[in-house]
Amino acid sequence: MFCHKRSFFPWVLAMLTITLASFIYASFVSRSPSTEITPVSRTAYESKAKSLMSSFLQSYEGAQDDLQKQSLIETTMNEVLSLRVPTEDKDAHLQFVLRLNQLKEELASKQVGTGLDKLKETAEQMQSWK
Repeated sequence: MFCHKRSFFPWVLAMLTITLASFIYASFVSRSPSTEITPVSRTAYESKAKSLMSSFLQSYEGAQDDLQKQSLIETTMNEVLSLRVPTEDKDAHLQFVLRLNQLKEELASKQVGTGLDKLKETAEQMQSWK
């Protein structure tokens, strides 16, 4: 009959499979997300939101044209959306963003609306924070 020569191929294949499986396992285990989330301080959030609102209103009233105003709204929205918000202030944060968006839409459609007035009302509410 035929005599087969013994080969190390099955052993090499088994070792490569084990190496690949351990590499994949190690890469998933090392990527586990950090579960530590530091809570945001309410006073820190409120002071940052107040300063963003006041600087926005000053800059908006001093802006020369609609393009500057549009750019200012976009920048402020990005800064506001990047803030971490405490649970107690989520409604005020959402209102701030919605008022900015309303003002942006009014500016884009060239309509005179109540967006700026409502934003100023929101600013007054934010100033009453302690």
